[in-house]
Amino acid sequence: MIDSFGYIAGLDVRQINFNARQSGWTAGAGFEYAFARGVSAKIEYLYVDLGSFDNTIVGPAIVAPANIVVHHKYTDNIFRLGVNFHPTW
Repeated sequence: MIDSFGYIAGLDVRQINFNARQSGWTAGAGFEYAFARGVSAKIEYLYVDLGSFDNTIVGPAIVAPANIVVHHKYTDNIFRLGVNFHPTW
């Protein structure tokens, strides 16, 4: 991932490349219903939270003498719909 900061029509661009390894948690629920022999439909929901972290870009001394802190927060809501086929041998 790259965080960047530019100013004055892009004359000075500061950027920092970084790798982040995040661990977190997932919670979810689902429902499945067999509506015919060997066929079912399902709906699932997952919430994923991988936490947050800050990344600091050193600001240019002329325009922004302070450092710029970029806050990253990684969460997601996942919905799934599906049809399952259950073969009978």
